Amino acid sequence: MAGFRGLSGVHPYDVAQLAGEHDVALGVGNHACQRLMNTLDIPGTIRASFGLYNSQEDIGALLSTIDKARRLLL
Repeated sequence: MAGFRGLSGVHPYDVAQLAGEHDVALGVGNHACQRLMNTLDIPGTIRASFGLYNSQEDIGALLSTIDKARRLLL
């Protein structure tokens, strides 16, 4: 995604906690690749999953949560 700065340096569980406080559900953990993540020294990843039931408001809430995490945790 052009211009996406990411949340490098922020622990994934901190982002998930913040997201949960705003009713945004995220998948957090090693997502079945723990050996690779240990090798790359990555504590975990964050995954957002979308389905037919998600609305534009849901996507807006996710983006707002990412922006808030960036402001508070970086």
